[in-house]
Amino acid sequence: MLRYFGSTFLILTALAMTARADEVQLTDGSKIVGQVEQLADGKVKIKTDFAGDLIIDAAKVKGISTTQPMAVQVQSGERYIGNLKVSPAGQQQVVRAQAATQPVSVGQITAVWPPDQPSPQEAALQAKLHAKHWSFHLEAGLDGQTGNSELVNLNAQGHATYKADEDSLRFYFLTRYSRSNGVTSAQQELGGIDFEHDFNPRLFAFGNLELENNRVSGLALRTTLVGGPGYYLVRDPDLSFKVRGGLGFEHDSYYGGTPARDNAAAQLGEFLTWKPTSWLTFEHSIVYSPTFHQAGDYRVVMVNGLIVPLTSDKVWNLHVGMRNEYVGEPPPPYKRLDTFYFL
Repeated sequence: MLRYFGSTFLILTALAMTARADEVQLTDGSKIVGQVEQLADGKVKIKTDFAGDLIIDAAKVKGISTTQPMAVQVQSGERYIGNLKVSPAGQQQVVRAQAATQPVSVGQITAVWPPDQPSPQEAALQAKLHAKHWSFHLEAGLDGQTGNSELVNLNAQGHATYKADEDSLRFYFLTRYSRSNGVTSAQQELGGIDFEHDFNPRLFAFGNLELENNRVSGLALRTTLVGGPGYYLVRDPDLSFKVRGGLGFEHDSYYGGTPARDNAAAQLGEFLTWKPTSWLTFEHSIVYSPTFHQAGDYRVVMVNGLIVPLTSDKVWNLHVGMRNEYVGEPPPPYKRLDTFYFL
């Protein structure tokens, strides 16, 4: 009798475990039984007893059934919490907590995850924000000519960035030199330190210290120190758009006897990084820097660039772009607009 009850208990336990199991139905008619953990980036992850974690292409999934409520996001951006069921016609159904049923086709579902956990997109962003690592970038261009005319053009720029938890520290520099037939037409060195601290995934504070020398424009040294708040309007892996503004101090000294100037200053900027495809990155920024000396004393720097990887590991890239700097009141006889093309 004891053996009978023991066997019956094991059978009922096995049946109960099977009844509680989630199910993934594939387009070829087969079924996978286990525990659905998430759907993200076009992949379904299910934990099974016979093969551990399985990753399945969502395009091969006909339907998903779960015994526990799951958070579900569809293409329109709407989110539901409830059990996933498959109707006899093969239509996906999401049961809301209020006992209402929302029919959704499998192809419309963009993400599925446990409701007590962050969404896959939020988890990926948090992992990116909390990553601790150095990254380095260096680029250079050189061309020249000898014979009937003498020409030398040299430009280089780069940055080193350290990210740890909510903090980001960036060191950067830019240098360019151009000489044609014995006349120097460009000679600029610029470097700085930029710091950002995230209060949350959207709101942050920044501080920036920048030093610049531009002999052709008559600038011996410009020292700028600013800081203030910033905000991410969009912060996704493939699209980042932020704005920031602050107050600070600017010191300008010039060649040729022009008096030096010390002024309170402000800075407003917007920064965009967009990756429309895996092989193309577009970068854009505009920084407006007025001083409180007088209304016409300001600078506007705009940078646009395209980055195309030359190797599959993206270590070697082609960077082409343009940097425009407009000065509201340059010391005579210098021009207001300075445009620099780089490749």
